[in-house]
Amino acid sequence: MMRILIIDSQPDDRYTLRAVLESMGHEVDEVASPPAALAQLERQACDVILVNLRLFSESGVDLLQQLRVMQPRVEVVVTTADPGIEKAVELIRQGAFDYLTNPFGPAQIQVVMERLARFQQLRDRIANLEERMSDEVSEGLINVGGRVTLEQLEAAHIRKVMSQCTSLEEAARVLGIDPSTLYRKRKRHRL
Repeated sequence: MMRILIIDSQPDDRYTLRAVLESMGHEVDEVASPPAALAQLERQACDVILVNLRLFSESGVDLLQQLRVMQPRVEVVVTTADPGIEKAVELIRQGAFDYLTNPFGPAQIQVVMERLARFQQLRDRIANLEERMSDEVSEGLINVGGRVTLEQLEAAHIRKVMSQCTSLEEAARVLGIDPSTLYRKRKRHRL
């Protein structure tokens, strides 16, 4: 489930989009103008913004940049009734995630939302891995620029497990080895 903000000056279009997105299990807010959208974003963060192309300024980039400044991780999907897609392509080059050309139906919206969800999962996974790697580098678990031996990795793993356990027996259970083996490994690694 994602929190979605719809920006469209047409009440009927907002209502239809809201109904479709809510039926997919998303939380939806809607506003009629870019200033109202900026005010809404100050009150409530969102994951995705669906914005009608006709609401963009002449270049189309100003609103997109303002949205990105307020919420750098938000993804923007542009909707347009104009089959000439030059402006939509320019917005994607400037950072919009995708665009939908009117008329579009629930199936097309669902495809875009599924792609967005997968993209956000991957982005979050990468951020998590980067954070873990940063932690391991700062803890000295990974020797950047050199080789790391299996012995070093094993010692780091044992050290980490032991720091989280209250006894040698508990640490051995977590590691899946018997306490006497853990004792020998501790002695060998000087832990």
